[in-house]
Amino acid sequence: LTKAAVDGTDGTKINWSAGDAISIWGGENNKFTLSSGEGTSSASFGGQIKSGTAQYAMYPYNTAATIDGSGIITTNVPRIQTVPAGSYDPAAAVVVGTVSGTHITFHHAVAYLKITAPSDVTNLSKIIIESNGGVQLTGDAKFNAAIGSFTATGNACNYVVIKPTSGTFEAGSVYYAAVIPGTYTGGLRVRYLYDEATKVVEKYKSNSAVLTLAAGAAKKLGAASSFDGTEDIAIQLWAGGPKFSFCNYGATKPTETGKGVNFSAACIRPLDESCYWRTPSKDEMDPLWNTSAVSHSPCKEGGVWGLRFTGVQEGYKDRSIFLPHSEYLDYLNKTIMWHYWTATAIDSEDAYDFYVRYVIYYQDGTGEYYNTPYASQDMNCGCLIRPVFDN
Repeated sequence: LTKAAVDGTDGTKINWSAGDAISIWGGENNKFTLSSGEGTSSASFGGQIKSGTAQYAMYPYNTAATIDGSGIITTNVPRIQTVPAGSYDPAAAVVVGTVSGTHITFHHAVAYLKITAPSDVTNLSKIIIESNGGVQLTGDAKFNAAIGSFTATGNACNYVVIKPTSGTFEAGSVYYAAVIPGTYTGGLRVRYLYDEATKVVEKYKSNSAVLTLAAGAAKKLGAASSFDGTEDIAIQLWAGGPKFSFCNYGATKPTETGKGVNFSAACIRPLDESCYWRTPSKDEMDPLWNTSAVSHSPCKEGGVWGLRFTGVQEGYKDRSIFLPHSEYLDYLNKTIMWHYWTATAIDSEDAYDFYVRYVIYYQDGTGEYYNTPYASQDMNCGCLIRPVFDN
């Protein structure tokens, strides 16, 4: 063991492990590290109280966690959790205690959802558990030390994503997701994402039963033996290429434009709202336009103008995606424009210059279009994003 972990019994008892660290508040957040007791549920930690008198402690140590004068601790339960088989993500297993002299008795702040990887789903890479009623499961939360409550606040969200520590989930193995305690009205929806050759598929299962979870409790979700539905969510158009989403960022169907976003961190890292999507690089977008791997042609689908990209290599000829236009300029020769962000920065003095694919199609009855080079855009330009699946 390298971090605090479940002790192997069917419960949520934890053992301390080498490298564990805790926050102890005096006048500030002080880091204490494990000095003895590895492999047991009782251990010693060493560190220095730089100011004030120690009152409260929290595991795991979080340099960004704060406490106010009334004992309200603000911390975070990660939305994306990396979970070893039979255990949970130590960064998510929040426990809080009151300091009495040199002794601390910790109590669970989070609750746990215990889920078994289905035996009939291979190459399972992510499991997403969502609240059907919109109740917040992860993100920012506050612990009230006076009454022992842990509640969502600020940047909280209604899902938790769990990933295996490496590769894919082990079929039949148990995994724990740490969540904020509460009553989940509307029940839960579990989504299983897995690779199937040249596409990414999602199976999902919902339960509408109201679920109440107390701190320290582990709710057994078990292994799904049947599913409510199966859906393709991403597809590969050429050998070795990325797997593109069927929809734009912020859209629910291929013909929706989605969200035009200004330059921000969302353009260069995984898109937080969905956790498993990211903005493609320039190299990943290039083959859509510049190689013989994919054909593309302007068309109108569902009343929306766009470009249909279709694979031309053997094994990919039945694979395609539709990119709706981002702007229709009737006053300029009745043209349609596409501009989509990439995550590749332009080598310039302007830190906000990123390559944007910018295309103009002239509706002159010939089907011709003008495919421009990449262009930089001001950070306030609301370009679209066609995400790719982030393994």
